[in-house]
Amino acid sequence: MGNAKPSDIPPVLSDRPIWSNDFAIMYTRFVSLAGIHGGADASHHQLDRLAASPLADALRETSNMPTKTFTSGRIKKADYNTASRQLDLHWDNKTVLAYKHVPEEVYRRLCSAPNPAAYWEDRIAEEYPKGTPMTSSADPDGAKKLNDLFGGGD
Repeated sequence: MGNAKPSDIPPVLSDRPIWSNDFAIMYTRFVSLAGIHGGADASHHQLDRLAASPLADALRETSNMPTKTFTSGRIKKADYNTASRQLDLHWDNKTVLAYKHVPEEVYRRLCSAPNPAAYWEDRIAEEYPKGTPMTSSADPDGAKKLNDLFGGGD
C-alpha cells in the first residue's frame, strides 16, 4: 500500500489538486476499506462518490495547510492555511497563537529563519491581527476516526 504511484490512481482523481503521495496511500487504503474494487477500472460513479466524500474534503483542506515542525527554539510548529492566510504558531509552553492575513511569503520566511521566534517578534507579532487558532469544523473525534481507518496515532 505504501508503494502507491500516481499511475495507480484513476484519472478521475489523479488530475485533482489534492494529489500527493500521502493521498495516494490514503486513497488506496480507503478504496480497500470501502470495498471499491477494480483500481483504475473502478466505475466512475464509485470514484466520484469517493471524491465527494467527507474524507476527500478533509484531505483537500489539509493539503491547503502546510505545516513546519521546528526541532529547536520556542516555536515548535507553524501551521499555515493558504486559503484563509492564517498562521498558527505552536509554542514550547503548549500555547497556540494565531495571526490573520499573513502573506505566504511571511510564512516561508518564518520557516527558513535561523531563529523563528526572533523573526516572529520582529515581523509578525505586532504586524498582523490576532485570530482564533484553526479548528476543524469536522467531527471532534475525526482525527481518531481517521487514525483508526488509516493507521497511525498509536
